Amino acid sequence: MASVFTVISSVYLTGLVAVQVAGNNLRQQLSDQAASELATLQITYNNTLRQDKLGFGSPADDAFVEQSLRTGKTSERLRQILQSETTSDRRKVELVVLVNRDGRILETAASTVYGEKYDPVPDSQGAGIVQRAIATSTDVWGNDLMTVQRLEVENPELASRLGGGRDASSAFLVNYIARPVIDVQGITLGAVVYGNVLDIEDAGIVTSANRALNGGFSGAFIGRQLALGSLLVQGSDDILERQRVDQSRTLTALAERPLVLKPSDDSINSWEAAGGSNSSPAPTGTTITGEFELEGKVYTLAAAPILNRQGQPVGALVRGTPQENLNLLLERTTTSIVLGGG
Repeated sequence: MASVFTVISSVYLTGLVAVQVAGNNLRQQLSDQAASELATLQITYNNTLRQDKLGFGSPADDAFVEQSLRTGKTSERLRQILQSETTSDRRKVELVVLVNRDGRILETAASTVYGEKYDPVPDSQGAGIVQRAIATSTDVWGNDLMTVQRLEVENPELASRLGGGRDASSAFLVNYIARPVIDVQGITLGAVVYGNVLDIEDAGIVTSANRALNGGFSGAFIGRQLALGSLLVQGSDDILERQRVDQSRTLTALAERPLVLKPSDDSINSWEAAGGSNSSPAPTGTTITGEFELEGKVYTLAAAPILNRQGQPVGALVRGTPQENLNLLLERTTTSIVLGGG
């Protein structure tokens, strides 16, 4: 006959195992929740950056741009039309480049570069978004990195404002749209390339996701650097500025861990077949989960790559789901198991 101590030990061990299993199940549920919330962040990211309101301000401007492409001549008025695209309250873009059918720059909004080939964000076949937009007469999207040195060429004023204190080789994440210029006869004359340089001014992208998800952390990283981030706690927005983030040991620790899992060839093929190169969702099987601490609170991590048109990671979208309720649930589960005898 088993002794009383043996029975008690057996019940105790059974209870410990049950608590551990319950804890693992709760953590898995939280990881699944974080991954689901990350999908919401991805949708918000893509929808915000697609910027359907792109386009010149009036039919007269449209006609003037078309005529400029036909003649191959630029003018002060053409430059002013492109510059107005960077100041419109309908959208946020910092780079506007008009190229002809040969893919050469006719005019820009911010630089003095003319005549050179301009076809950013090449795909796996080597064709950039300009070539694709002109060939298909449709809008083409893409994400890519731009160094501070290159930004100094394309938009010197912006490089001076955003690049202060950065190494010339450090990079910004840029979302591009190439929109073909098509005349009334259906002839594609060239394309306009719009570039949105993601920085703290774009934090609304991640803040709106936070509002929809009732709090937590949402952000975008380039390597170990936070490009933009938002922390929503108890109903108040808290935009994480770089200067403050650089002083945060907890977020630095997050940035030091791998946030991007390189997609497999099968994942990339599936992503391309679904039209993924015109957006930036993560291919299947590339989500990283875990835990991290920020501002004294623990979050469940879900991170996925932002891809360029070649399927290469150029950044990471990061979602942090608060674990505030996890300990309470574990405590209740433990009490239930103990009182219920396992």
